[in-house]
Amino acid sequence: KQLWDFLTNQGYRYVQLVPDEAERVNLTDDALIHFYTVDLPNAVDGKHPSLVFNMDEMGAERFADRKAVFTFLPPQVEAERDATLGVRRTSNRCTLVACIALDGTTLMPTVITKTRTVNTNVFEKGYGPENVALFSTKNSFIRGDVLGDWLREVFVPYVVETRARLHREIGRFDDTDVLIL
Repeated sequence: KQLWDFLTNQGYRYVQLVPDEAERVNLTDDALIHFYTVDLPNAVDGKHPSLVFNMDEMGAERFADRKAVFTFLPPQVEAERDATLGVRRTSNRCTLVACIALDGTTLMPTVITKTRTVNTNVFEKGYGPENVALFSTKNSFIRGDVLGDWLREVFVPYVVETRARLHREIGRFDDTDVLIL
């Protein structure tokens, strides 16, 4: 009660803040329509579906869904929309990387962790170097060097093997690959 009274007497307001997920990716409808109706079809036109790939990554952590919270706003913050609601980035988390070809084939899944050693329960669940690529970074985020390692260790070997198989099966064709990130 004393803290409440002190803060409100100082001009603080007690408000509910809601995460603004709409601001995470700021693309216009026109840009999206152009990408999906012009750029993407041009990029994949005439390419074999086994050589057109979509790779994406996502962070995974406990309680990553940010919920609305009540907090005190200082007087200099005039509107709730001007306040930011952050997500704690100190919890245990990992990044998952997935890649799928247009023909439905999936490449080896990739996990990026904060530690260089992998928890033994990962192996107890049946995951290991033969069926998941493992990388580590200081904060478990994907970085340029890890993306380069993923390209060299997972993507390029798969593409080389797939091209060779397709040449044996169908002969000559446009064997250019497309990777959409």
